Amino acid sequence: MITLSHKMKSLFIGTRIEALEKLREFTNVVGIVTIKNSFVDKNTSQKIIIDKDNKNDINSIIENSDASLIFSSGYPFILSKEILLTKKIFLNSHPSYLPFYKGRYCIKRAYENNEEFFGFTLHHMSEKVDSGKIVFQKRVSLKNFSLDEVYQYLFSKCEIEVIEEGLKKL
Repeated sequence: MITLSHKMKSLFIGTRIEALEKLREFTNVVGIVTIKNSFVDKNTSQKIIIDKDNKNDINSIIENSDASLIFSSGYPFILSKEILLTKKIFLNSHPSYLPFYKGRYCIKRAYENNEEFFGFTLHHMSEKVDSGKIVFQKRVSLKNFSLDEVYQYLFSKCEIEVIEEGLKKL
């Protein structure tokens, strides 16, 4: 079993500021990688901006980081198999109740399919997108919510709870 503490160093890769703030409660975030104009970009000072032109730089950023935990939340690019095989812990916070609705736009697809249940999953990253071992997940009924309300609830409440409970389980 892995023990997380404020002494454990983490690297945050992603766009969701609430997830970054929750990660900071559990670990020492030593680096932030995000995309331009994301909530993380707008609300943090020390970060590295990744885009389609330099996305391959993430491999060297991860390899050179002294973080033992790489935490993804809204990171829009797939990490290479080689990077995932390094001796670091790779976790992803995904906005669906896996194994349903993997990949991008999962909330919108679930909403358009008139799903009653939505959720969030914290899982280990693997070679296949959104297919790693599940650490913790939560499912909620949001049947009569608008799409905006679903997004708001999932990102401001559900994801935070899943991250907190998942990190406690590690």
